[in-house]
Formats: sequence, C-alpha cells, structure tokens
Amino acid sequence: MFSLSKSDRACILLQTTEMLGVKKRYELLSMFDDIADIFDTYAKRRLDIIDFCGEKFYDKLVECIEGGAVDKVLDDCSRLGITPIAYTSELYPERLMNMSNPPLVLFCRGRIELLNSRISLGVVGTRRASRYGADTTKKFCKELAEHGICIVSGMAKGIDGCAHEATLSSGGDTIAVLATGVDKVYPAENRAIYENLITDGLVVSEYLPGSEAKPYKFPERNRIVVALSDGILVVEAGEKSGALITLDIAIDEGRECFIVPQNVDTRTGKGSNERLRAMPHALTLDASDVLARFGIKQKGDTITDSVQLDFFEMRIVELLETGERHFDELLELLDVKSSELGGILTRLEIMGVVKDLGGNFYGV
Repeated sequence: MFSLSKSDRACILLQTTEMLGVKKRYELLSMFDDIADIFDTYAKRRLDIIDFCGEKFYDKLVECIEGGAVDKVLDDCSRLGITPIAYTSELYPERLMNMSNPPLVLFCRGRIELLNSRISLGVVGTRRASRYGADTTKKFCKELAEHGICIVSGMAKGIDGCAHEATLSSGGDTIAVLATGVDKVYPAENRAIYENLITDGLVVSEYLPGSEAKPYKFPERNRIVVALSDGILVVEAGEKSGALITLDIAIDEGRECFIVPQNVDTRTGKGSNERLRAMPHALTLDASDVLARFGIKQKGDTITDSVQLDFFEMRIVELLETGERHFDELLELLDVKSSELGGILTRLEIMGVVKDLGGNFYGV
C-alpha cells in the first residue's frame, strides 16, 4: 500500500466521484482551508457543498468517503503496478503545476522520471495517417530522440502510434497520455506499443484505473500532452482533427509550435496546411528546425551552425565574440529599441547562443 498524506487522499477522493469537471473540483476544494479537511467536515459543510455542487454530487461524495473508495483505488494501483501522484505530492511534476486546471491525480505506469525530462516535445496528428505522414513522423522522432528529446503523444492510431514506436525503437524516451485508465489499452491494436511503453517509457492518465474511453476525455487528455511538452509538433491533421485542438491549447499555454507542410491534395493534411497559412513561423521541414528552436546542437555542428540567425541576431553574436558587452552598449551599437533588443537577446538565450552574465552583461 502507498504512503500518502491525507491531502493526497483528498485529491484521489475527488477523482473517484467523477461528477465534476477539473475546474469545478478545484473550486470545491477552495472552500476548505486545507483540502484534507473534506474528510472531517463534509457533514458539517453539507449545505455549502450541496449549494455549490448539487445534492446528487453530495450523495456521491458521502458514498465514496464512507465506502472507502480511496482505499479501493489504491488497492487497484498496487495490484496493477500503478503509481498515483496527487497534486499535493512532492513528486507532482512542475510542468503540470504551471498549467491551467492541472489534474488532481496523475496515475503513472513506467519510468516516472520521464515526467521531469529536460526537453519534451508533443507529437500529434491524424488517426488516418498517410504513408507520407507516418514516414515523416518516424523520421522526426528518431532524430529528435537521438538528441535527447522526450516524445509525448496520446497512443492513438496513426501519427501518435508512429511517434511512440519510432522513439522506442531508437532507444529514446517517450510518454503516452491516455484518455482511459493506464491499465487499459486503447486502441487494442496498439498493445505491442503499450507493453513497450510500460517498461521502457511511461504511460500516464488522470483517470482512475479501469476507466473506459469517452469522447469528452480526449480533449481533456490533450491539455496534459501540451502541459508535459515544451512544444507541439503537428505532423498531419485534417480540418477537424483533434491535433488542431491540441495546437490551440499549445498556443494558449505559450508553447513552441511546429507544423509540417502536407501535399495540397490530401484531406488528411488540409487542417495542417490551413494552420500553416495562418502561422508561417511554425513551418517545420525537418528535425533540425525543432533542434534549432530549442538551442540543441546537432551532432557534428557548432551551435551557431545549427541555428538560423537573422541579421540583428548574427550582428549581436559577432559583437559578443570579441568579448562581453553591456546591454546599453549593444543598444547604442545596434541602434534598435530597448524592447526589441531585449526580445532578441531572450531568443538567443533560449537557443543557447548567448549567455546572460548578470548585471546586464552578455557573452557567448
């Protein structure tokens, strides 16, 4: 049995009720000074809880508390080799802490350390992948995995499955976020991928063990794919693809966005191309574009060789190669606005080309 705090158990309790959305659960917990208090004060706060969530929810809450629902979930986890990580746990990943409406509990099966990978990339696309889409996904993921990037996807048919499979076969790290319990294989045809994931990768879900797939769970799942990733790569997506929902979440959450162009005649790539028309900066032709954006040096290259710099960026690098310089000195030499220079320096720092030496001094 797991050693969990009362607060951790309160998070699992709210997950067992399955009658409130994630946002509503957090609003309910905010009614208590300490979320663990729900176990001791739910009867006293009956009218408050009913007023906020309705009588049916209150009855379900009482049933779960008095029926030992949390212990039953933990028994299932222990039996199935699942590790539950509650929002209140020290193990809860920082990436999820910073997202909107993070899951109260993350159920994990596999290598939990992957939750804290240095750089992770979400790879998404259509379930009806073309041969070009599948081959492109495999090519990207193989090279990205070889450069230490953890690939995150949803283990769905098509692009998702190709992403996990290519990463695992390359000996890379990959995380699958499911819209079911982590003990369920969905779709069934991806069982071989799933079996490899729980030994060499990681499978996670916010849903209780045994939970089946339902339509509303897939968009909820997508937000976790984004939260665990530093950027999102859309390989191939139709006009109504769930991958575009994931892309929208990534934009809202301030993640890097990458889109691979598709044949103009293919339906499975029409959504990708339409988004690329609106987001030309997201154009991604090969894995080196992703590596450059994250400032990762390609094998055999210097970091500036693998990063495409514009005129001002190159000029800054040339100036700093002669020695460290103060922000004000760069401002005078380049004749640009302070806000513009700050933005350029920030991008160069992210790419690993320029270093902030402190005191407004910069170097390479």
